[in-house]
Amino acid sequence: MLAAPLMIGCDIRNMDETTKSILMNKDIIAIDQDPVGKQGFRVYRHDGLEAFKKPLSGDRVAIAFLNRNSTIKKIIVSNKELELDPEAKFAVYDVWKHTESKQIPGFLSANLKPHECQVYVLTPNGQK
Repeated sequence: MLAAPLMIGCDIRNMDETTKSILMNKDIIAIDQDPVGKQGFRVYRHDGLEAFKKPLSGDRVAIAFLNRNSTIKKIIVSNKELELDPEAKFAVYDVWKHTESKQIPGFLSANLKPHECQVYVLTPNGQK
């Protein structure tokens, strides 16, 4: 969610497959390196759950959910709470699964394991 140079703080010769899959996720890298160049910022915080929003090119937006708790939590946040047009409709792309995510119109939700994050790219009106 940051517009920053990418740096790796581990020995790349010995990184495990999970770390490698995170660091080489082209969708996550595209969010970081988006040409708009704007920083993400927190738009929601409640009960150890946070949501961050980052404007992207093509009128898209990235949303990242973070669970700071030591227990599994479900987050459900309205478009309004995410500082999005409450009436807007979006195609929601899950950047970890590389698939479209079915969501309730006007809301975004995720089930988060302890200390897990979930990242989506929202495209207005279902445009690609």
